[in-house]
Amino acid sequence: MKINVYTTHDKLTGMTEATSDRVIWRNARLATLNPDDSQPYGLREGHALLVRNGRIEAIVPENDAPAGRSIDLWRQAC
Repeated sequence: MKINVYTTHDKLTGMTEATSDRVIWRNARLATLNPDDSQPYGLREGHALLVRNGRIEAIVPENDAPAGRSIDLWRQAC
C-alpha cells in the first residue's frame, strides 16, 4: 500500500522528495486513523515520522527518534 505524506506549510515544499536517505519529521502531530486506538483519529502528539524512499518506515515517540536528516515541525502551522 502506498502512503502519501502531505503538508500545507510552504517551508516544507520540495523537501519531501523520495530519496534513498531517511528523513525524520520531528515533533509531529499525527493522525494514524487506527480504529483500535483509544485516542480520536489515532492521534499521536510529540512523535517522529521516519520516512525512507518516500514511504513511512515507522512512527516513534520523539525521544526514541534516531539522529539523521530531519525536518522539525515544532510550532509549524498547517
